[in-house]
Amino acid sequence: MFGTHADVNMRISFFGSARPEIVKVLNELEARYGNCDISDAECVVAIGGDGTALRALHAATRAAGKPVFGMRVGNSRGYLANPVRLDGLEARLRVATRYSFHPLRIGMEDVTGLRRTLMSINDVSLVRRTRQAAKLLVAIDGTRYGAMFVGDGIVVATPLGSTAYNWSAGGPILPLQSGLLAITGIAPAYPAWAQIATEDNSVIELEVVTPAWRPTRLETDVEEASDIARATIALARDVVCTLMFDENPLLQARPSSEIARHGLNSRAADRLPRPPRG
Repeated sequence: MFGTHADVNMRISFFGSARPEIVKVLNELEARYGNCDISDAECVVAIGGDGTALRALHAATRAAGKPVFGMRVGNSRGYLANPVRLDGLEARLRVATRYSFHPLRIGMEDVTGLRRTLMSINDVSLVRRTRQAAKLLVAIDGTRYGAMFVGDGIVVATPLGSTAYNWSAGGPILPLQSGLLAITGIAPAYPAWAQIATEDNSVIELEVVTPAWRPTRLETDVEEASDIARATIALARDVVCTLMFDENPLLQARPSSEIARHGLNSRAADRLPRPPRG
């Protein structure tokens, strides 16, 4: 839907779900600021929670990398969003802090040999699809890491996404500028295989052991695929996503967490937060 407003100069594309409380906010914002197609917009304003912000980021990235300003509605904690306010939106957008980052690119192959390439902003997980535990082999830059993983699955997260599924699974919260990726085991059968932090220029390979007998599912921010045989995960450095935040954004106040240092070289380990003494 397109719209105009006599006193508004910024071209804004609004994005949200069909939930009644979100539609109400969208209608009020469009009445004040107009609404334009994402291809013509200077920025995208996403109304909802983190899921809405992620979907907007995917859409904005396909539209020449337009920046996204999220506003949380309802009970959402919204790590990726700002408080919703109807007044002064243009002024907020003009002075907003911008955080740019690269998403994950996942090359996957299923048990039939079909290959696909997916993108994910927060994380990618490879999880069991039946009651049987997943058995996975992990390699980092072509070198096998540790023993075979046995458990519910593995999640690989960016710093931005480390507060989502990764954190829920007991993984580390990575500082935004850490230059790291988190690799976290989900309900591992062996506690030693719990979490890894590796440099973000790493290529991570996950291979499913006997995938026909222990089927797995691959999940990204916005899509999933079943019966996976293997997946290769790396940052897509040719793609840039941008989030916009008010001053002192919520992301800068994220809780800290100790990070396992399994298999890290000194350059990566030096970027990790240290646990408090005493």
